[in-house]
Amino acid sequence: MTNILTEVDEIRWFDHIRKVISEQIALGQQKKEEVSEELSDLMELIANSRGDMDGVERMALKQIASMDDYRKNVAVESVGRLLRMAKSPYYGRVDFQHNEGEWTDRVYIGVFGLHDQDGPLLIHDWRAPICSLFYDYEVGPAEYDAPSGSMPGDVTLKRQHQRGNMDISRYRTVWENSCLIR
Repeated sequence: MTNILTEVDEIRWFDHIRKVISEQIALGQQKKEEVSEELSDLMELIANSRGDMDGVERMALKQIASMDDYRKNVAVESVGRLLRMAKSPYYGRVDFQHNEGEWTDRVYIGVFGLHDQDGPLLIHDWRAPICSLFYDYEVGPAEYDAPSGSMPGDVTLKRQHQRGNMDISRYRTVWENSCLIR
């Protein structure tokens, strides 16, 4: 019975992640369009007011245009990362029971990290220190280096997932065991 509930929970989590990614893609595309429009308007203003501005005003507007261009590029990169992430948001999970507390972290690992709009980290970037638990330890005693120091505890679950292009019907757990990942 526990395995069925665990799989149902995993499917619910995957569905939640899919919704978050879709919402963030839409917000990112909207932001990109807004900044592109602002940049276009600003470039038109600079071109049309060339004779009416002194060098300081022109330089200030060019700096603003440069910042808008940077903001647009950040939005484009963010949407691109989310679109790549949408195909397979995460590939691993490790549960870690901390020694210094009663809580267990459920750590999903992906090629990129993902935050909810409100801030909580939903998927950890594979390079994050906590992800070493997935690669370096079997189920049992483990620790990882955090900014505040070493975090000892126990790995209680390791799982590899396979997803297909955000299609919940293609969800499956590839393995669940205590193997080291090399």
